[in-house]
Amino acid sequence: MQTGILKYPGGHGDQELQHCLPLISNGIVKEVWYQALDTSDIDILFIGGGIPCLKNGKADLDSSFVDQLLKFAASGKYIIGINNGFRLLCELNLLPGRVMQNIKDRFICRFVYMKPQTQQSVMTRGLNVDDVFLVPLATYSGRYDASEADLTDMRQKGQIVFRYSDKEGRITEKLNFPGSAENIAAICNSDKRIFGLIPQPERAFTPGSYNTDGEIIFDTLLKSISDLN
Repeated sequence: MQTGILKYPGGHGDQELQHCLPLISNGIVKEVWYQALDTSDIDILFIGGGIPCLKNGKADLDSSFVDQLLKFAASGKYIIGINNGFRLLCELNLLPGRVMQNIKDRFICRFVYMKPQTQQSVMTRGLNVDDVFLVPLATYSGRYDASEADLTDMRQKGQIVFRYSDKEGRITEKLNFPGSAENIAAICNSDKRIFGLIPQPERAFTPGSYNTDGEIIFDTLLKSISDLN
C-alpha cells in the first residue's frame, strides 16, 4: 500500500507529514509535485496545510493538476486533506461545504479536543467514540460551513467524522474556536474515501512525548485501509 504526499506552492504541511507518516506506513512515503502528479502507484494521497497561491479567493492550481486529482478521486482511492488541503477538496466539490476564515477573523494556534462521531469510516473504525483526542490547531482559515441541506445529509450518512469537544467529550460551542457549523472538525464524502480535517494530527506525533494522539488517528486510518485492501 503506497502512501503519497502532495507538494504544492505555499504548502508546508507536507514536511510534517513526511516526518510522521513513514513511522507508521511500513513503506516509503512518496512525495509528488502537483505539476507532475503521477498517482498510478498511490493508494492514499495526503494533502497538507499551508498558504496556497490564490486567485479570486480560491487556490490557483492549473487544470492538468485538477484533472489528475479528480481522476484519482474517481478511482476509488483515498484522499486526506488537512487544513488548506481540506479547503481545496471543498473547492473542487470533492467534499460538501466550504472552509473559510475563522469566525473572529484571526489566527488560532492552540491545542483542541475533538471527539469521534462515528465508527463507520476508516479514520475512526478503531477508535472509541467515547474517547477524545488532543491535537494542534494552527490556522487563519479553519471555519467549516455548509448548507442546512448538506448538513442534514451528512448527519444521516455518517459523514461527520470529528467534532470539537471539551476534555470530557461534551460538544460545546465554547470550544469551537474557528466557529465551524455544528462544531465540525472533520468530515468525509458519502463513500467515506475522501476526508477533510481542520486540526493537524501530524503535529501530535513525536515519539516519547506526552501527546501522541495524532499517531493514534493516523495509525488507525492506515491500518483500516490496509485491512480493507
